[in-house]
Amino acid sequence: MGRKKAGAQAEVEAPRNEILQALYGDNLPAGYEATVELTRAMLKTTALYDRFAKRHALNVNSLMVLMVLHYSDGPRNQRFISEALSLPKQTVGSISLKLKEAGHLAESPSAEDARAKDITLTEEGERFCAAVFEELRALENRAFETVDAAEIEAAAASMRAFAEAFDAGLDEADASSRR
Repeated sequence: MGRKKAGAQAEVEAPRNEILQALYGDNLPAGYEATVELTRAMLKTTALYDRFAKRHALNVNSLMVLMVLHYSDGPRNQRFISEALSLPKQTVGSISLKLKEAGHLAESPSAEDARAKDITLTEEGERFCAAVFEELRALENRAFETVDAAEIEAAAASMRAFAEAFDAGLDEADASSRR
C-alpha cells in the first residue's frame, strides 16, 4: 500500500471513541452508539458503490438507476424508479436525461399512463450495463467469501426497520410542527 493510501487508511480507522467524540462531543446519549455505527456503515457502503460507479463515469445514483432498468423485466417509468430507489423524481429525471444523452436510455410514451414515459435501455445501454454489472457482481461475490449472505440479509432487515421507525418519527415531527 502506498504512503498516501496508508495515511488515508489510518485516518479512516480512527479509534471508535474518537469518532463518536467528533460526531457528538460529550453529548452522546446512552445507547446511541449503534445509530452512529449504522449511519457510518451506510455512508461507507454508499461511498464504496460511488467509488465503483466513478470507474465507469457514473455516480452512485446513476448506477442504481441503471441497475433498476437492467434487471427489470420491462420498461419502467420515472415514478417507479424514484420509489424503488427513494430518490426524488427530479433527480431520476436529471439522471435519465444524462443517460439518454450518453446513448444508454430511450424513452417512449407509456401505454398505461399517457402522462408518463417508459424508460428502457438502448442496445448500447444493455452492453454497457452487462459489463458494469458483471464487474460489480464479481466484487460483491468476493465480499460474500468473507461475509455470509444471511448476515447481510439480517443487517438489511435491521436497517429497514430503523429507517421505517426514523421515517415515522420524522412524519410525526413534521405533523406537530405544522400545528
